[in-house]
Amino acid sequence: MRARYYLGGWWLAISLMNSLILLTACSSEPLVRGYVAPTHTCCARFEEFKFHQLSLGQEFVFSITSADPTYPFSNGRREHFAAFSVPDGFAATTIQSKSFLSTDFLPKATALLPDFIFLDGSYRQISRASVKNLQERGSFWGGALGSTVIAPPGVRYFVVVAGIGDGSNQYHSENGRLHPIPAAALGKLSLRLFGEPIRTAASKQPD
Repeated sequence: MRARYYLGGWWLAISLMNSLILLTACSSEPLVRGYVAPTHTCCARFEEFKFHQLSLGQEFVFSITSADPTYPFSNGRREHFAAFSVPDGFAATTIQSKSFLSTDFLPKATALLPDFIFLDGSYRQISRASVKNLQERGSFWGGALGSTVIAPPGVRYFVVVAGIGDGSNQYHSENGRLHPIPAAALGKLSLRLFGEPIRTAASKQPD
């Protein structure tokens, strides 16, 4: 009887662990609409942000979480953000983004669809752009929705916040069924920045 009791306890523990794994794997992030960010104020102005300098052509993977700082970008609503800078001597041309699905279980999957807030060298806002025409992208990190955003002339910094996309946020399951992927306030992303050398006045002169 004792051996049988321990065996039953062992299988019960395994069953509970499997349930916890499934619950974790099938998780959704809070949606953009209705999400109220905690107050983690870091800065009063854009120039006080901590900017991470991206290397041209290299994929940078990161997450925006509820522990990240917030800033009132529009209408006084605080949003979590990540801030980046363009390497010196180069002008940004395009940014490729991937929004990783929160889970492979598509009925529960969400994704953070980034908005890009572009700033000039004096930290003045140039424009804000949303991802469009999202395409399915698979990778080592799992399923993702990818897009390419054109960087405006003069951008030296940009900030990533959660957006709502353009309605193209859908993903096919293995059986071909198309699932909508709701826009989340939090999630994992990757960016790949492309650019070209800035031509100085001297380099523009003909030989």
